Amino acid sequence: LRGIPKTTVAIALALTAISYWALSFYDLLALRYLRKTLPYARMVFTSFIAYAFGHNLGLAAFTGAAIRMRLYASAGLTAVDVVTVQGFCSLTSALGLATIGGLSLLLEPEQLRAAVPLPPWWTRGVGLALLAAVVAYAVGSVIWKRSMEFRGWQLRIPRPSISFPQLALGILDISI
Repeated sequence: LRGIPKTTVAIALALTAISYWALSFYDLLALRYLRKTLPYARMVFTSFIAYAFGHNLGLAAFTGAAIRMRLYASAGLTAVDVVTVQGFCSLTSALGLATIGGLSLLLEPEQLRAAVPLPPWWTRGVGLALLAAVVAYAVGSVIWKRSMEFRGWQLRIPRPSISFPQLALGILDISI
């Protein structure tokens, strides 16, 4: 650590704090999607603990869900609510990764090909597919009004007032 400039360590710590703060908005949007309200401090605390354990213990979706279940259940959320929050948060992260990854593969395909010898059409094709999935999600949030049923679970695509901030938040967090 002594070999790393103090300003670099300070910047890394600040970006980490900003990232965890941004992650708390994943939960905020998920709760808006569920039409549930919790005190902001409780939601930020729960989000921080869930992500801290999830990122450090591994299997973040399961670890984070277990932490969220323990902390959100005492606030009145059901197991289905907690699973929905966890799924929403995972989707938000995936949308950010797909956007950044897709743009990277389209704009800088040589970076991947330097590590893995793939033909140029492959990296651009995967980049386009990732971005197409993100665009399909965004368009679906505008035009799809009905809920879908999957194995007894009723799913609804978030309204644009939730899905567009969700996309922006995922991109912002992954960029940080």
